[in-house]
Amino acid sequence: MSAAPAPDGFSASLRRRTDDLWREIHDHPFVQGLGDGSLSRERYAFYLGQDYAYLVDYARAMALGAAHADDLEGLCFFAEQAHLTLTQEMALHRRVAAAYDLTEADLLAVEPHPVSVAYGEHLIGTARRGREAELIAALLPCALGYVEIASRLAARVLPDVPAYRAWIETYTSEGMVAMADWLVRRLDRAAEGVDEATNTCFLDLYRTSVRMELAFFTMAWEVGGAS
Repeated sequence: MSAAPAPDGFSASLRRRTDDLWREIHDHPFVQGLGDGSLSRERYAFYLGQDYAYLVDYARAMALGAAHADDLEGLCFFAEQAHLTLTQEMALHRRVAAAYDLTEADLLAVEPHPVSVAYGEHLIGTARRGREAELIAALLPCALGYVEIASRLAARVLPDVPAYRAWIETYTSEGMVAMADWLVRRLDRAAEGVDEATNTCFLDLYRTSVRMELAFFTMAWEVGGAS
């Protein structure tokens, strides 16, 4: 498994500069409960619905990324990821949701929480501005972040709950790791020799997404726990 930015690469520097937020994510009770199997069904069911809504916007951002890609390789990558999100990743959510007595119609009827809406708008707004590297900076905390979270959880004893095991196995899969690796390499290359203003722009987009990731887990823990 790769999906670990080169220590001297730009992506790794973004990760280091937001390490305080990443520590909060790794220590979050939702993430810890996912890893040890203690997360309540209610919280996970709420998370599934919100994540399903988020993935629609994530796929839209990927599609916009294809439209604004720097070259044919980028166009193919973003178009493929939009397709995989809409078919494979969302299909996994539907299969898991069935075990929680949630149908596809239930998932589609979920009212997105303001955190889910804000995160989707952040990605789509970044994609619409048209710079591929900016979109990658905004996408990395989700794409690479889930691989990192799942990899840490996989290093422990896997939970007995099938849905939680499936989550960990999905985000440590070869395909997910390869996708994250591509984004890392692409951003590291794009960041070579950029001016300080561009560097700061990348960092701001990345940090906003990390904060959104943390807020998403907190939303699932607090609102899902109250539902």
